[in-house]
Amino acid sequence: MRTPLLLAAVLLMPATAAGQSSPFSLEIGADVAVPVQDFGNADAGTGFGFGASVRYRFAPQLSAYAGWEWHMFSADLPPRDLDVNETGYTLGLRLDRPFRVAPAGEAVPAWWLRAGATLGHFEVEDAAGNDAGDTSHGLGWEAGAGVSLPLGGRIAVTPGLRFRMLRREIDLGLGAQDASLSYVTAGVGVVIGF
Repeated sequence: MRTPLLLAAVLLMPATAAGQSSPFSLEIGADVAVPVQDFGNADAGTGFGFGASVRYRFAPQLSAYAGWEWHMFSADLPPRDLDVNETGYTLGLRLDRPFRVAPAGEAVPAWWLRAGATLGHFEVEDAAGNDAGDTSHGLGWEAGAGVSLPLGGRIAVTPGLRFRMLRREIDLGLGAQDASLSYVTAGVGVVIGF
């Protein structure tokens, strides 16, 4: 009985961060993704992606986030050129720490850290857009850091770097093979507080 009451109390806590009247915010972003390993037997090239997440601030500097992301990479697996799409969901925690003490009601620049789980899968297409294979959904992880630069009111720009990793198996006609992909993203997001 105490657990539901504690959960309700946490969810109903008032927002205390400067510049926001609600604990909820939306972040929309895009990034460049650089693989740090090959995708199975394929040489994965630099990709790009975008996504969105909703955050709930349950402590002055700590938020939970949940969202959806898509990344696309080109992969060279002779004799074919392939596109590798990773899509999936993210869920984790984010810490935002201001660079200085903020006067009441003022938003100030901050640094952020985030870490969480991903639930994603890979879809592979050939140059004509035909499906060449896909994987089931599986768990991965991500971690990142960056800065948050307020633009006034409830809007901020959040450039940052992240490391993401997802390991699956895929059959592209050559038998089951490792479809792991680890990559670093450099991106920027726009956060809108509610």
